[in-house]
Amino acid sequence: MESKAVVPKIEKIRISSKWSSKSKNVDVDVVKLSDTEYELVMNKNKKLAVVTVKMKRELLEALDRFAINQRLTRSEIIREAIEEFLKKYGALNEGDKQ
Repeated sequence: MESKAVVPKIEKIRISSKWSSKSKNVDVDVVKLSDTEYELVMNKNKKLAVVTVKMKRELLEALDRFAINQRLTRSEIIREAIEEFLKKYGALNEGDKQ
C-alpha cells in the first residue's frame, strides 16, 4: 500500500511587536505544530532575512569595536555567533548553514 506524504497546511497569523516605540503588526506564514506551537515558514527565494535584535548599548559598542578591528560587519559576526551557538546545542541542521 502506498502512503501519501502529509503536506503541512500553511496559515497566516498576525504578530505584534510590543518592544518598538512604533507598534507594528506583521502577518507571517506558519505551520501549526500543536495548539501552542507554530513553525515559521521562511521564503526560500530570499538568501538572507532581516532580523531586528535589541541589546544593551555596552554589548553593541563592544561588537562594533570588534567588527572594526576584525574588518567584519556586525551581521557577519552575529551570523557566525548564532551558527556556533546552534551547533553547540545540536540545533543546526546541515542545510541551515550560511
